[in-house]
Amino acid sequence: MLNKYSAIRTLAAALIGIQTPAFADSVSPASNTVSLTFAHGAAWSGWLDFEYYGGTRIFVPVHINGRQVMVMLDSGASETVLDKRFAALIGLHAQGNMAGGGAGGGGAYGALNGVDVVIGALTLRGGAAVAVDLAAVERQLGHTLPVILGGDVFRDAVVDIDFQRHRIAFLDPKRFTPPPNAVVAPLTASDDNKAIKAMVEGRPATLLFDLGNGSALSLFPRFWDQPGFLTGRPLSTTMTGGWGGMSVQKLAIVRELSLGGVAFRHLPAVLERDNSQDARAGKLDGNVGIRVLSRFHLIIDYPQQKVFFDPPADVATPFDINHSGLTTEPEADGAKILYVAPKSPAAAAGLKIGDEIRSIDDEAGIKTKPFSNDWLSAPVGESWHIHLSDGQVRMMKMAEYF
Repeated sequence: MLNKYSAIRTLAAALIGIQTPAFADSVSPASNTVSLTFAHGAAWSGWLDFEYYGGTRIFVPVHINGRQVMVMLDSGASETVLDKRFAALIGLHAQGNMAGGGAGGGGAYGALNGVDVVIGALTLRGGAAVAVDLAAVERQLGHTLPVILGGDVFRDAVVDIDFQRHRIAFLDPKRFTPPPNAVVAPLTASDDNKAIKAMVEGRPATLLFDLGNGSALSLFPRFWDQPGFLTGRPLSTTMTGGWGGMSVQKLAIVRELSLGGVAFRHLPAVLERDNSQDARAGKLDGNVGIRVLSRFHLIIDYPQQKVFFDPPADVATPFDINHSGLTTEPEADGAKILYVAPKSPAAAAGLKIGDEIRSIDDEAGIKTKPFSNDWLSAPVGESWHIHLSDGQVRMMKMAEYF
């Protein structure tokens, strides 16, 4: 059954820091009995290649009610979400017209029944979902977003994600054998989702386990708004958001995060205010996202409330850190600036909210930087010419500003 908070945890997949709606009414689909079957007696779906978009999102090829589509995977999704345009395209009609609202805005949603999902040799038949308008999130992401897949596929199957080879498999939990050398960690219930224990700078932290979070880490006030945490720590701000709007949040560097038997160092973290349901509930310390989780070969067993971290883990590669101070939104011919962090390289270069970037090239004006690369996290010291739509050119030198 979809409870009054179900949709938003799925929608949080789109972008970390989403403003959390509080739904006025419960949604009770007529049926939410899901049938999980594997073709020809198989014990798994078989390996499927996935698109690892921008190193922050997993897109998996599936069939939804017979229509082939690339869907975004989200372990933090309590239910599957269909964009209302896609739902209409495949002949599904939402029940009810509920409103969700939060600090960043809100929107309407409805319940869907009879959603069949085929992933390789696996079929999930008769599931429930919600239908919302994902157009704004799609623009922010820069990728088509017809479906966010979570809910039933995590509740009823074991999910094996090989990030190194960009492949994924879904296994029958009744016939699953854990890998012998993996580090196993328990998962705990967090409303309709799962949380995992970690250590953040030597302090215990309970974090939402969220592949839909495209960043490394976010911390809630329960953790960061404590004596000593902010003392002497350089801070900046960034704009984050998704369905319901966007908002400005604090940004900091966390010195160490221990998870899965290894320690990660020097990673960026959003210090979220009490703007999400998870933060306001006061039960969690934050949210660990795909930038950290992708450092492992993950085997996620929600039916037994466990996750297996299959070694080795990548602890050597530095985490991407925004060295520009910009938050941008992709456009067909470039990017639009949504936010400029104070005292950042972008601010020093004179870039402003609303500026439209058309191209980027290096200091010599020779090498063009593709927008598909994560140029906002280019190394410290690199300088780039930013060509704007009005013909102006700004020089920006990447630097540590928090």
